[in-house]
Amino acid sequence: MTKHLGGAELLATRLKLAERAMDQENYTVALELLDKILEDEPPHKEAITLKEKAVSLLETSQKESQKTVKKEIRFKEILDQATALMAQKDYQGALFHVQQVLDVQPDHADAYRMSQEIQNAMASLENKAEQERISDQENLARSEDLWKQGKEAFVAKNYTQAWRLLEGATKLLQERNLQPPFRIDLKELMDQAKKELSLQADPLINQARNFRDLGDKANDQKKPEYYNQALTQYYEVQKIYEEYPLLSEEIDLVIHKLDKSVEPFFVEAQTLKDLEGCCPSHPYFQKVMSLAKYEAVPYYQQAKAIMEQCPCR
Repeated sequence: MTKHLGGAELLATRLKLAERAMDQENYTVALELLDKILEDEPPHKEAITLKEKAVSLLETSQKESQKTVKKEIRFKEILDQATALMAQKDYQGALFHVQQVLDVQPDHADAYRMSQEIQNAMASLENKAEQERISDQENLARSEDLWKQGKEAFVAKNYTQAWRLLEGATKLLQERNLQPPFRIDLKELMDQAKKELSLQADPLINQARNFRDLGDKANDQKKPEYYNQALTQYYEVQKIYEEYPLLSEEIDLVIHKLDKSVEPFFVEAQTLKDLEGCCPSHPYFQKVMSLAKYEAVPYYQQAKAIMEQCPCR
């Protein structure tokens, strides 16, 4: 018997609350209520039976919870591996890992999201691969066409045109490392065109170098003339065979020498301009431009700019 008035009603209320907590799988609360019942009435059979059930269910729940935690940890490890594979663009490997999670838990949100991302990436990759395949086919066709045109130009002894066409064909193949059957013939024909161009360019190069050497030895009045002639010959070589070895370096050197040789004439023109004004110096700046001749020469550009700014031009 209970010690207090209304104790039976209190025990009944606690028992109902414990049963409700059990229904809600809140076994800890249920056990607390049942323990209070048993404190007041130790031999309460319903409370004892319900407590045994609550203890068993709580143990089962805790075991399931531990399994769930372990499973989530394992899922995270698997999805982390999938993420690493995605970063390496190994989409097949990534999808294999994600699918391991979905096979166990089809509604796993992160796995489902990653699966969609991987499939989208694979679709995009397939589309890119198809575009590249089409581009490769176009490059092959264009390269072969240029190669054929280059052969025709070579036969016609238009070696400069042949070289440019064959070089264009080669660049198209190199862009995607394409290896068509005609690439060997293409390379051989380029080598032949190179030899023919060198035969045409060599005499001009020699002339250019001779004029450059004459300029090095000449007096200040003659230096610009020789360097100018050297530059003219180099530019002729450039028209024929722009890839001639060290051509650009030799051109830059002569431009520098020509610019330095014109400097005294420019200084004279600038001094006259400072003393007497723009118009009287015009003929002197014209002489600078005549001696320099080419836009690539810095003093030519400066003289031209001064003359264009002068109101009496």
